[in-house]
Amino acid sequence: MPLDIIVYQPPRQLRVCGKIRHENEVEDARTVLPEDLVPLMCSLLNARELGVVALLNKYWNSAAERDEYWERLCVECFHVRSSSLHPPPSPVKRLFEFHLIALQHCLEGLRGPAQLPQLPVIRGRN
Repeated sequence: MPLDIIVYQPPRQLRVCGKIRHENEVEDARTVLPEDLVPLMCSLLNARELGVVALLNKYWNSAAERDEYWERLCVECFHVRSSSLHPPPSPVKRLFEFHLIALQHCLEGLRGPAQLPQLPVIRGRN
């Protein structure tokens, strides 16, 4: 007759603001930060920082993936708006990623349309 082995695992300890806490004592950002502070924080981040924030947990991921932050980054970094494309990319983060990949290809000396993803159609100005 096999024996069942029960292994006790104490709760993990996490360091939060210099204090050691058990994992069940750590509060979520929704309960610690005012609701309007998270969007303000995300609006000040660059693309790399938004990517890191998105990896924290589901709450921060949904906050960092909002189109308004990626639209701002597309305008600041590449001078392009999603509304100038037909159809506009969804999510807008794809537009940023496309331009970043295209820039990397140019910097690496790769040329030619076969090596770049297909460009979206740009609407003409009236």
